[in-house]
Amino acid sequence: MFSFSKQISLLIPTFYTKRTLLSEIATIFDPIGWLAPLIIVAKILMQRVHQLKTAWDKALPENIQQQWLSFKQDLSNLKDLEIPRYYSHVTSTIDYSSIRQENVQYCLIGFSDTSERAFSAVVYLGIYRHNQSPIISLVMSKTRVAPCKTVSIPRLELCGALLLA
Repeated sequence: MFSFSKQISLLIPTFYTKRTLLSEIATIFDPIGWLAPLIIVAKILMQRVHQLKTAWDKALPENIQQQWLSFKQDLSNLKDLEIPRYYSHVTSTIDYSSIRQENVQYCLIGFSDTSERAFSAVVYLGIYRHNQSPIISLVMSKTRVAPCKTVSIPRLELCGALLLA
């Protein structure tokens, strides 16, 4: 099992700036993208801050600060997240000599999706065994925030497909 241990800073500044927001987002280390559904929220919020054209050290609007505090509160739930990292159909209770006789198929499954604000791609590993339930495991995912300039959904779908490829 893979788990996360993100330490949430107990010190809350009197106000958040563009600089402190970006600094806190940068502390979230997720190279494989298992936290993509959570991280994309932070990316979209940072894009909104950028669109406001506020100075780097000027206080952010109250609604943005409240959204960020809510996001930080959600980060505290990461300690409960566990992701299985064993990608094989073999367990310690199976006799290894019988593996060759077992009918096993491995399949990489890719999926991408788009919204007006972001697009993403995810890859799963499917292990299909004869007469048994399949085992599906998350391998990795990636997200991107949609451009600030309005882009059509079909074009964003193509961007998602490219990200998946």
